[in-house]
Amino acid sequence: MTRFKGWLFAAVVGLLVAGVLYRAMRYQNAQDQAAPAVQQYAEVQDLVYQIQSLSHETSIAVTHTGETQSLSGMVESTAVGCGIDADQIISINAQDARRIGRSPYYPCRYGSRLSK
Repeated sequence: MTRFKGWLFAAVVGLLVAGVLYRAMRYQNAQDQAAPAVQQYAEVQDLVYQIQSLSHETSIAVTHTGETQSLSGMVESTAVGCGIDADQIISINAQDARRIGRSPYYPCRYGSRLSK
């Protein structure tokens, strides 16, 4: 009976050691798989910070309207630069841009018309 208990004890200890080794290997594998995700998360956080700081800068730029030309002034100066007389521009209707579905494209607006 003592031999049987010895073999049984050795088998139980062996199974415990095998279980611990198996779990350690799985833990290491999970860490290896998570490492790129941690790096990607850090990169995303950096991009979020950049986007937030850039959006803050645009809101500051919008509040300083006296420092920039008006839209009509920019269009007129661009038209003159392209060889179009400023008096040929009938109207300029500035509108907020809207995306077309989920694409990065904006619809073409014909608010500004040039006479022929």
